[in-house]
Amino acid sequence: MNSSLVKLPLVVKEFLDERWDGESPLLIAYSGGPDSKAVFHAAKSWGKAEIHLAHVDHGWREESREEALQLEQEAIQLGVPFHTTRLEKKSTEAEARLARLAFFASLREKIPFQAVLLGHHADDLAETALKRVLEGAHLTRLWGMKAESIIEGVPLWRPMLEVQKKEILRFLTDQSLEALDDPTNRDPHYLRARMRLTLLPALEESFGKRFVENLRLLATRSEELDEYLSARVEGLQERIKRGPFGIWIDCEGIARIELRYLLQRIGSEEAIVLSRDVLEKILDGIRDKCADWEINIRKRTIILDRGHFFLPHLKLPQFQEPISLEEPGWKRSGDWRVFIGEGRADSNGWRSLFAEGSASVGVAESSSLELRLLEKALPWDGKTPAFLRKICPFVLQDQEVVGNFLNPGKSSSEKIIKIFVESNSQ
Repeated sequence: MNSSLVKLPLVVKEFLDERWDGESPLLIAYSGGPDSKAVFHAAKSWGKAEIHLAHVDHGWREESREEALQLEQEAIQLGVPFHTTRLEKKSTEAEARLARLAFFASLREKIPFQAVLLGHHADDLAETALKRVLEGAHLTRLWGMKAESIIEGVPLWRPMLEVQKKEILRFLTDQSLEALDDPTNRDPHYLRARMRLTLLPALEESFGKRFVENLRLLATRSEELDEYLSARVEGLQERIKRGPFGIWIDCEGIARIELRYLLQRIGSEEAIVLSRDVLEKILDGIRDKCADWEINIRKRTIILDRGHFFLPHLKLPQFQEPISLEEPGWKRSGDWRVFIGEGRADSNGWRSLFAEGSASVGVAESSSLELRLLEKALPWDGKTPAFLRKICPFVLQDQEVVGNFLNPGKSSSEKIIKIFVESNSQ
């Protein structure tokens, strides 16, 4: 018996046996093309779960409406529930992808399916890896697609990522299954089509038959590296402080490869695109312990300061009117609250202020103390981030600084001034 007739259904069977919950239906994204037809018939021959077909008519071609009717008749003959929708509005590939996911999500409200099965295969994985290599993607971003993922809340399974396209076509021939032919797959207007028609065949001819398998292996190793670094970065969470001023990371002792991954994740969470050049510039600045170095990316500013990474909020806490420190109790100025009382200051300076939104300083009793922003910057002491010195108030006596919350030093004074930041500015 032809090996493809055995291998493809076996690969799908083992995949589903490992993941199926034993009762939920499975939904197959069904275009009627070779890939979706192969995964459908392999899952159907597995025979354990109720199978539903979901077809999206993108409306890109005149014959697509007739094809959707043809696929529905096929499903009726096979006794398989069929669900379809047509996109009336012309859409880009990215928009169509989101529309498909929205359609699958809407079906999940009616059918409690466990996952959507997709027909992606080893050649798709190889194409993605090669495309990303040529685009200069990071090592952890070459894989492109995983066997399991959740996108827009929709669980997606790809059981054929180890199966090459030629094995899929051989399987369909062996089973006497006829797939729909979508000419857009050969349209050189699309990059994927150009790669399949010209680049990949030329490379395979030059490098041999294992070319696709080697690219698939590269994508797999990239995914493994991504998972490893993700786990490593989870152990660095205590280094990341998120407070009223923004994000602060103490980068001391973090390996460059881990720090690169961590900053990529922060950039993604904050919707900041860190290009390769910018990212390496940041890593170099951290390594060299640059002081008060600003990197502007559109509306956001990244600050590097002696091995520390700062991503301040767009709107930082505002201190408005000066505050007299004569009377004890609570007072307020803008986003800052102040407590004047007795006791001993207990603060880790700017670190406490940034991470916890509070700091304290002890001062000698006086009748002329006030809390205000500095009109003229103090000479830099090499111990505090310069940008905080511009927005944090100081305790002044006759225009002389007698209380520094950012670098309080030791104090045995009985009068204590505590400041608290309540702003949630972004």
